[in-house]
Amino acid sequence: MLKNTQTSLAEEQERNPQLTKPVTAEKMETRKAELETNLATNLKRQKQEYEAIISSSEIDLHENEAESKWQELKDTKSLVIDATQRLEGGNFGLIGILLS
Repeated sequence: MLKNTQTSLAEEQERNPQLTKPVTAEKMETRKAELETNLATNLKRQKQEYEAIISSSEIDLHENEAESKWQELKDTKSLVIDATQRLEGGNFGLIGILLS
């Protein structure tokens, strides 16, 4: 089994000469810096994505609140119109309006 592994490694090194080159400390530091940069970039991107999601949900919440307030305003306006019509028509007194 060990012989097969050594043969496979030798064959792989012949096919890919990069494997036989020694890795220098400088190359390792360069690769480490690249990986750190990639990680930092990915973290920033994820943070922006999460902030966008949060912002979007806050906007939805504000829109829902605005819709609720708008409906409340329409309902109140309808009540005022109804009360005004009753007062102008003289069908009910002030007490009847307040009780309805």
